Amino acid sequence: MEHLLLDSPQGAGWRRINEAPAGYGPTMPPIFARATTRGAECWVVPDETSANYQGLVHGAFLASLGEQVLYLPLALHARIGAGGGTLTVDYAMQYLAGAALGVPLVGEIECIRETGRLAFIRGTLRQDDEAVMGFTATLRKLTSRTPPGSASGAVGENA
Repeated sequence: MEHLLLDSPQGAGWRRINEAPAGYGPTMPPIFARATTRGAECWVVPDETSANYQGLVHGAFLASLGEQVLYLPLALHARIGAGGGTLTVDYAMQYLAGAALGVPLVGEIECIRETGRLAFIRGTLRQDDEAVMGFTATLRKLTSRTPPGSASGAVGENA
């Protein structure tokens, strides 16, 4: 089967979420996302920097991608919280199949339950409609971006 190499996904509503990445972000290829009725979708083409020794997509790349897109159902539906971010409380993943380099990975991410401070997330990464990784997570919606104990020395709500 021949795969077309695309530099961005096709269709309406997609936007790049790591346009000006900081920190760890520059190690990832372009990641695109869009809102869906159930949450969000992400789209990325793993390149040679994402490879393991067998020439497939490295599991650490899949794990990192899953963690980086957890917040999308909240962010793309304006439910992220006053602090403008989230903190990953827990994250579990299941590797289901090997993934090929150069073939788009499409993620489906949804918030299956949400409380005032927490969001419970479920997602799947697929390649050619085959599930390659499943994941679940609990996110805490931040009330501020100030790390606990900084500036005034007081511990804030994010502790």
